[in-house]
Amino acid sequence: MREVEHVDIEGRKWRVLVNDDDPDSMAQYGIPFCPTDLSDLGLPLDFEIRLHNQLFERRIVGYADAAARATDITAAIRTALRVDAQMIIEAFRAE
Repeated sequence: MREVEHVDIEGRKWRVLVNDDDPDSMAQYGIPFCPTDLSDLGLPLDFEIRLHNQLFERRIVGYADAAARATDITAAIRTALRVDAQMIIEAFRAE
């Protein structure tokens, strides 16, 4: 089996396992090993997707990763929020 990355229709990045002889186009059917589903947290969807992608980039995919790397989770949250802060700054500029 080999790793393949793909992006879904909402913009979430996924890393999955596919058979060695499967084309990359089969990624959507692969076995995912990605961050946990964050939808139960009640976050705005755009922020949830950015946070998912930040956790993906840091390869925080399971409880053991999360428990051992709280600092990286905090960094992922800050990076995901940075976009919102920039939008607020631009709103002030537009006045």
